[in-house]
Amino acid sequence: MTEPAPRSWTRRHPWWTLGIYALLLAASLIADWRLDEARRVRGVRYAEERGGREVMVDTTGLPVRDNPLPYWVIVTGDLNSGTPPVLLMHGSPGAANGFEALAYELNRDGRPVIWLDLPGFASQAEPWSRGRVFETYSSDFYADLMWRVLDALGVDRAHLVGWSNSGAVGLRMIEAQPERVASWTMLAAVGSQKGEGSGDYTFEHLKYKIGKALLVWGAPLYPHFGMIGPMSERRAFLGFFDDTDQRPLEGIMRAMDTPTLILHGRHDFLVPAWAAEAHHAMVRTSRLVMLDASHFIPFLQAEQAGASMRPFFDRHDTPGVAPETGVIDLAPVPERGATARAVHAFAWWLRGVPWWLSVPGFVLLARWKPLGAIVLAGVLAGTGFIDFGVAGLGLLIGRAWWCARAGVLDRPTSVLAWVRSLGWTFVAFVLAWLLFGRLTLGWTDRVGLVGLIAGMSLTGIALFVLRHAWSWTGWMRLRGAMTRLRRQEYWPQWTHYLPCYIWFVPWCLRSKGRATPTAVNPGYARDGGVAEEKKHEILQRMPDPAVLHARLIPSDDDTERRIRAAGEIIGGDPALGGYPVIAKPDQGERGRGVKLLHAEADLRAYLRRHDEPVILQKYHPGPVEVGVVWIRDPASLRDPEHAGLHGRIYAVTCKTLPVVQGDGTRTLRRLILAHPRHRAQAAVFLERLKDRLHEVPAEGEPVSLGNAGNHAQGAMFTDGAHLVTPELEERIDRIARSFVGGFDIGRFDIRCASEDDLKRGEGLGVIELNGVTSEPTNIYDPSWSIFRAQRTLWGYWDRLIALGIARLDTGTGSCLPWAEVARVIGAWKFARPKAGRVGG
Repeated sequence: MTEPAPRSWTRRHPWWTLGIYALLLAASLIADWRLDEARRVRGVRYAEERGGREVMVDTTGLPVRDNPLPYWVIVTGDLNSGTPPVLLMHGSPGAANGFEALAYELNRDGRPVIWLDLPGFASQAEPWSRGRVFETYSSDFYADLMWRVLDALGVDRAHLVGWSNSGAVGLRMIEAQPERVASWTMLAAVGSQKGEGSGDYTFEHLKYKIGKALLVWGAPLYPHFGMIGPMSERRAFLGFFDDTDQRPLEGIMRAMDTPTLILHGRHDFLVPAWAAEAHHAMVRTSRLVMLDASHFIPFLQAEQAGASMRPFFDRHDTPGVAPETGVIDLAPVPERGATARAVHAFAWWLRGVPWWLSVPGFVLLARWKPLGAIVLAGVLAGTGFIDFGVAGLGLLIGRAWWCARAGVLDRPTSVLAWVRSLGWTFVAFVLAWLLFGRLTLGWTDRVGLVGLIAGMSLTGIALFVLRHAWSWTGWMRLRGAMTRLRRQEYWPQWTHYLPCYIWFVPWCLRSKGRATPTAVNPGYARDGGVAEEKKHEILQRMPDPAVLHARLIPSDDDTERRIRAAGEIIGGDPALGGYPVIAKPDQGERGRGVKLLHAEADLRAYLRRHDEPVILQKYHPGPVEVGVVWIRDPASLRDPEHAGLHGRIYAVTCKTLPVVQGDGTRTLRRLILAHPRHRAQAAVFLERLKDRLHEVPAEGEPVSLGNAGNHAQGAMFTDGAHLVTPELEERIDRIARSFVGGFDIGRFDIRCASEDDLKRGEGLGVIELNGVTSEPTNIYDPSWSIFRAQRTLWGYWDRLIALGIARLDTGTGSCLPWAEVARVIGAWKFARPKAGRVGG
């Protein structure tokens, strides 16, 4: 007997769950507080160990609580040497320790170097014990305070170096007191608003406020134990960006005449190389040195940076020396082929699209294909033209939309599951951007389109594996994916039809350019069954008693009236036999929307979901179900008195409906995922049985996973050539010849009680008849190779062409013009209902 699985511990003990969560929050807050206190202590100790000293800074008129302000400063060298010192200002997040290697490199010849922590960071952090000291973290305020620090040190004139976001600080310092600036070095630095992320002020500051909501204001609501950084530094880090307005900086750069060195990394993923080139064009007194480096030049390329900076400082120790300009490119862009140029050109074009259009574009892409969207966004972001925030926000919204509409296998069912799903989207995008995206672009530069396809394919596979490799469910899904990859039965349809596509031109020549497939089956449909088939009409044209009785339920705007009418038909038509009854769309394929109705409640739910015309059909319990492809002999068309059979069975497919056996311990969900075959189509089964997934079937209890004999809905197809007998061929021939108006080629879906009955042609129940586009479905036999499947399918279409020619030659059929064929197929594709994509 099937029993429901017990509820999870958290649902059975909600108050215990809340209590434990509250304790975790308290422990996290304590850890965050201790880390924040320790951060300032470590910052002060670092400065002390390197000979730093605390100076008292006059903060009159500045948004600072303390006046004077004690400020830790590290000075390497003698400030009284007469040589203008260098002031090193770090980015966000950051601290003075990021400059240690570069500071000693610049001090090699005795030049004094000043390096310090900016307000809110390290020694200037604001833990609970110190309290809030700085009212703002804007570049304007930092610039004013840095001049006050230099005043406290007795420094009149200095070489300024701004790394990353301190590019804004240095430019504001130049704006305020240009006469005191010996030179200005933009070290992988920000500048113009156009180069900041998306280039749009509104979006960038929306992005920073979202960051504050997650990392500052919202941090006390979830346990993180300080793993997202000390609390006061998080506030300063995001405040440095959010409080700074980069819009005026371009004007400052264009107006200033300060000697400027722009030192940048070709592979900088935070401030892209094109932004440095734009800054060089804005500053007429600048020299651009492009290094083979990333964003972290101060500690990864300190020696190389020092080699460029020292002679630059030496040259401008004396005021009035003409600056050297031009470009020194130590990491030139490789010669790109057509594909690489196209990728970069598209990314550059996309950058020009307003963020309020780009974000919805990524949303729709992620809603359609989440993994493909991440891969593509990673490549585009890797070019340096597409902002991480624009693509990331679109991907997260699109992923949330996709999850809300996803099937049972992917739909989050708890807050934690939602966090995990969206968190993985963020992590996957970072990997696709910083790792795989750059790898893909490198391959594209070297080998063009092949490299692009290979790189994006590798990215997709790697992310798919990484997402699923950490859980049992994930491993089962990976094994299911490997099954789908290994067995041709699950391959895309075009792989089976490839020889037919290749043979299309010879067939056209043989047919004299006519759409001969539409000439067959004149009584079946106007197009022979290419797209215009309707199940109920077709069943009505077969008067043979083997055809299972069916009734049409047309569309009706009044759903309740439609439900009542259908119920009256089931109860009042003895040929239907009452419940259970099969329901399916009148126009549908691949088992879409097929469901066994056991009671009125099932009927009501089904008709609420399917508003298109449907048919109700007498249920045949089987259990044997087969697909029989019958093909007419063209000679029977040319000779009305043709003796013997008019056609032969071309293929028989045995259909094994999906079943799992209970073991008394595992839920139905785990049984499906653990099954070596069914996990390859787990999404279909889990969606179909979503209300029963937590049941635990008893040991040995069989559980049916579906009643539709369709491969796409989970049935296994195997070749049934051994079932073909003269008796079966004669019975199928009789059914086919009974078709009113003429039938030539197609597949009968049949149920019967046993294989012996089938061989004798007795007790058959014809479920439906499929026309031209039906397949010999034995091609999906798991034991068959793709080549055997292709040969069988090619043989079917070759015979179809021969029959079409015979119909035209004998004047017993007519074909549609190709334009009409295209119109019919197009109308069918766009008009077919979307409901019931997963049958049952």
